[in-house]
Amino acid sequence: MTDGAVHLKKIERMNKSKILIVTDSLGFPRSKPQLVRYEQTWVTLLKHACPQVDIIHHGRGGATLRELCGHAQYYFGTTDPDLVIIQSGIVDCAPRAMHPIERMIVNRLPGFIGQTIQRNAKALRRIRNIQYCPPKQFSEHVEKIEAAFGQVLWLGIAPVHRDWEHLVPGICQAIAGHNAILQKQSFLSLSDLSEADIMEDHHHLTAAGHARVAEWLKAHPALTRFVSEAIR
Repeated sequence: MTDGAVHLKKIERMNKSKILIVTDSLGFPRSKPQLVRYEQTWVTLLKHACPQVDIIHHGRGGATLRELCGHAQYYFGTTDPDLVIIQSGIVDCAPRAMHPIERMIVNRLPGFIGQTIQRNAKALRRIRNIQYCPPKQFSEHVEKIEAAFGQVLWLGIAPVHRDWEHLVPGICQAIAGHNAILQKQSFLSLSDLSEADIMEDHHHLTAAGHARVAEWLKAHPALTRFVSEAIR
């Protein structure tokens, strides 16, 4: 390959369109409670479907949208992505028995105190109904990300099995409330996911679930328009 050809390749790489994907653990591979390999995740499937696009995946398991927003600041004004895809919300909206700071304190106390709280967690969730990122704060972070990046596609929070509603009373209503905020933006609903698409822990995606999300993404207008522009 001549020097000119090498230089042209470098320019092509620099000019590649970019998609920034920001997720909590739902976008990552995992070994339990069921196995999803890296190549089976919707993120990797999307990379294979869009080889001409530079797809950057950033995220952290167990993170709220506020925390993901903080981590994503590394990309504010440094990558100029053509599209941002975000999957977040279940950590934010799930009813909790304790605030994070309370949990930290309890973890330092004698074990029987934590065990007592754990035995009564279901009742405490119902009574206290704590959310790590309540709707008002969640909406503010959505707006902050929209202002920072412009073209953002939000993945909805997946539906939950009735067993999880029994274990975590109020989870269905909480999901509906946070999804209503996301639906005001460019939005991909995951409401058609089936029980087979969700793991035994009631919220992570199985390999089949990842495959369905990837197919829906490829067919979404925000992505099809983007990909068609990238290959022209």
